[in-house]
Amino acid sequence: MTLTVEHQLELLHDILDDHLSESDGNVSEYMQIKRIVKTIMATNQLAHSTLVQQLPDIYQYGLQGESAVNLQELIQTNEQQIMNWKTAIQQASPKYYF
Repeated sequence: MTLTVEHQLELLHDILDDHLSESDGNVSEYMQIKRIVKTIMATNQLAHSTLVQQLPDIYQYGLQGESAVNLQELIQTNEQQIMNWKTAIQQASPKYYF
């Protein structure tokens, strides 16, 4: 089953939200972040310019997480960025429209 862009954004948002709320993550989550972002970028179906501009940074965060010695420190260092990414995902995803 192929995930739609909306489902991919929802999954990405959930992973980032977990990182913030738990101040922890695991390597498989960072690998998943990279796969999701790479797929979204390849499909070119996302029209939300703010999120499109942030996708390379989110991918880089996933890449850093794969090799980080201290994931808690990585999350804390990127806390503001992660909050910004979550906001951009919410604005780009119909699920979050009220």
